Amino acid sequence: MNDPGNPDPVPDAGDAMPSLSMEEQTCRTCRFFVFAGTDRAQAPAGECHRYAPRVLLAPFAESDATSAPPARWPVVAWHLWCGEWVEGVSYEDMIRMARSIGEV
Repeated sequence: MNDPGNPDPVPDAGDAMPSLSMEEQTCRTCRFFVFAGTDRAQAPAGECHRYAPRVLLAPFAESDATSAPPARWPVVAWHLWCGEWVEGVSYEDMIRMARSIGEV
């Protein structure tokens, strides 16, 4: 059990890990989110890999007619949510990320 005098909300290894609240179920904590940067806590946006990349609908030059059209993963901000969230980080990691950007 955590020390009552310790303000650290991260549970001990023996404690049951709480599930993330609806407010915490954002792109940043989703298993399908790939961060644009190298640090999961600091990247402001990334790509959603929940579904296949989307084909870009744009006019192509005549010479491009034989090549496949370009496709991209949707780029989203880490604080957004979609309703198809799947846990990608632990509660403990989520608390550490929140601390690193001043949310806790």
